[in-house]
Formats: sequence, structure tokens, C-alpha cells
Amino acid sequence: MKKLRAWIFIDASNVHYYLVKARWKIDWKKFKLFCERHYEAPRYFYYEGVPSKAQYFDIHPNHFLPQFKQAKKDKMKYFKSITN
Repeated sequence: MKKLRAWIFIDASNVHYYLVKARWKIDWKKFKLFCERHYEAPRYFYYEGVPSKAQYFDIHPNHFLPQFKQAKKDKMKYFKSITN
């Protein structure tokens, strides 16, 4: 049977909140193997966007609000446009 060709797009925000709600964790290597087993998936995209306060403090639990505000101001140093 021929595998379907697909690009994999993962929306980090939705994945993060659902995993927290369901108390699950994802083994990304197994996820990639699953996709390769069922699809011809030449590209994977993991979209994070701009983190919310909740995501920022989940990732950086020892940071404080001023650091979060500075990170939001500096975001363009770390994110590049897809078209560039």
C-alpha cells in the first residue's frame, strides 16, 4: 500500500494545553516514527508563535514578570519570518 504524502504541522500552543489537561507527555521520537510508518512525511513544522505568560512560566519557572515583559519586547531577535 502506498503511503500518503503529508507535511506535519504541530501547533505548540494547542499541544501544550491539551497535554497539560490530559496529563500526558509526548515522546517526539516515537511520534516521528509513527508519522514515518504511516505517511511519506518529508517536512515537519513545529509552530510556537509568541508564548503566553502561562507557557513562559512553565518553561522558565524561576523568572519573574519583568523578565517576561523584556522577552516579549526582544521576541524579534529570536523569531524569523518564514519568508526570509
